[in-house]
Amino acid sequence: MSNPTILAERLMAYLKGELSGEELRELEERLSKDAELRQLVDDMRDKAFITREISKLRSFDVEKAWKNVASHDEKKANLSTPIAHRPSHFYRIAAAIALLIVGGALVWYMQYTKVTPPEISPEVLAAMQQSQQSGHVGANIENGGTKSETQGVRDAHQTDKDDEGNVTTHSQIPAAQDQFLLPPSISTEELLHAKRITTFHDKEFWLTLDDGTLVHLNYNTRVIYPEKFGRKTREVILDGEAYFMVAKDRSRPFIVHTPQGDVKVYGTEFYISTKADDTNNSSTTITLIKGSVGVTPSGGTEQRMLPGQQCSIINAQCSISATDIEPYVVWNQGVFVFEDCTLERLMNVLSQWYGYKVVFKDDKARRALFTGELDKYSSFRPVLEAISSVTDINFTIKENTIIIHK
Repeated sequence: MSNPTILAERLMAYLKGELSGEELRELEERLSKDAELRQLVDDMRDKAFITREISKLRSFDVEKAWKNVASHDEKKANLSTPIAHRPSHFYRIAAAIALLIVGGALVWYMQYTKVTPPEISPEVLAAMQQSQQSGHVGANIENGGTKSETQGVRDAHQTDKDDEGNVTTHSQIPAAQDQFLLPPSISTEELLHAKRITTFHDKEFWLTLDDGTLVHLNYNTRVIYPEKFGRKTREVILDGEAYFMVAKDRSRPFIVHTPQGDVKVYGTEFYISTKADDTNNSSTTITLIKGSVGVTPSGGTEQRMLPGQQCSIINAQCSISATDIEPYVVWNQGVFVFEDCTLERLMNVLSQWYGYKVVFKDDKARRALFTGELDKYSSFRPVLEAISSVTDINFTIKENTIIIHK
């Protein structure tokens, strides 16, 4: 990379996250050895630095600058001995800086600070509508310590009212109960004024954040978030299950704090569950749909994930493996997917979702396996009939109780 133009182009691609392969490895190796070049890259990530340099463009005399460089090169060519304390790479970096600032800083700055909301597919939009129409949307909204119940899809910056403009119950809620989730980067004062959404035990919720990020909350889930994100980061706290469709913003990383660790992204889709696993161990599971995320367990170091991978955090340890992302994608679109699932586990999910109690009359029915897809927003009887046709298990409904037997 002795050519300053090539160096400038690679630095621009690196800053935009578009450099890969051998070129990326080569540049990172050079950055690790060249403190001056590393400082340049750090400066180019600083909004204040870019703003200052852009303001200088009006008075920057490009022709004069290049004449000075040419004049210096002529003098250097006439020297009988090299000057040891002025290595040649210094001038290449100086030229690269000029190219970056004069030719690309403005474009890069605009791209770097651009916020791009996620693209919502027709399937997801349809699921949002069906969820509301079927009565499966509901949560407690807490705003600075005040709670209200709400129904329907709402934006994070709207008032805590339902679709008819009515606010139902109000009560004061202490913020102390959230302290176990409080990350070091968020102060108690910020938490007192943060918004909180807690979904009901049988409801879900769709939340649009300040930057356009869409969050699909499952039942029994709480999210804590600011009404307006700050200039440096976008941080939320999650306890439960949620599907995130994050707005792209290279200048402000999006961070999800969980009881077991943090997930850091710049614009992607992923699913998180902080609920206990089958052995009742405290754990957090992250499933990456698209993009790239970094997972940092509490007290640990960051590990990067690729699309199609799932990370489980148990006892501050990360375990990453390949997984089938389709069940998580279609869950976000209104479909339950089960594969070789015991009827006991399946009914735990469905009874929670539809608000029924379940009684098994024999262990054989409890251990029966089911594989298939179920529409989350269908009424319960057709769902039970579909399960019965596959498993040959009988269901009897008495008031709010389902009796299951062979």
